[in-house]
Amino acid sequence: MTTRALLASLVPALVLASCNTGPVECGLSIPDAVSVIVRDSVTGILVADGASGVVILDAHTDSLLPGRLYGLGDSVLIGGTRVGGVTVRVERPGYQIWSQSGVQTHLSTTVCPAFVTVALTARLQR
Repeated sequence: MTTRALLASLVPALVLASCNTGPVECGLSIPDAVSVIVRDSVTGILVADGASGVVILDAHTDSLLPGRLYGLGDSVLIGGTRVGGVTVRVERPGYQIWSQSGVQTHLSTTVCPAFVTVALTARLQR
């Protein structure tokens, strides 16, 4: 079971008290910490198809999934469920591994906290 599915099954809708508006229901939507547009470094062509990736924080690793699952098309990989300084790594056959460390992920400060998705571009080199 993926982290996203596990969290969705374990976390019922939260009811938070608000001084002025009464209870607020937070949905089960679990947003992604990171989105990565994957391009060829020379041509600039989108090459997310066939690419895979991970978001790593300490001993925890989340997979990056194709954005088409979320209506974003095949040009992006998305994922991540941890707050803090993460390392993002993308691989695609025929290219060198692309990695960026120290990517700071964080939650919004709204009544229903959600990830403020960090947008990255991985320029893969052959």
